[in-house]
Amino acid sequence: MIFDTEYHADWGFTVLRPRTTALGDGGSFESEGIRRRCEELASERPGLYLMDLTAIEYVDSRGLSVLVQCLMVFSKAGSRFAAFGANPLATRLMQLTRLDSVLRVYQDLGEVRDELSAGAR
Repeated sequence: MIFDTEYHADWGFTVLRPRTTALGDGGSFESEGIRRRCEELASERPGLYLMDLTAIEYVDSRGLSVLVQCLMVFSKAGSRFAAFGANPLATRLMQLTRLDSVLRVYQDLGEVRDELSAGAR
């Protein structure tokens, strides 16, 4: 598996944690494997999927394409996809490429929970 998954039943979302510190050429991942894994997850349990970027130190265009690929797979399956915990450089790269206009990026998991709690009211 390319990343670990953790389902939070209380909140109804699944966290995806990459097993690497780099999303890009320096990372130990394979984009086709990530796409397949996202498809498997989306077919098992529709809902909200969150990519945990807190341990990611490096992101390049290849890494951004992985995020777009995940977004497309989950959206096509009727699920939602977002990310959290991006470092300032990754956040800036997402802003420059305007990826942040289609991919919601939260500061941390607490912000996700706050938004979900506010939406439940």
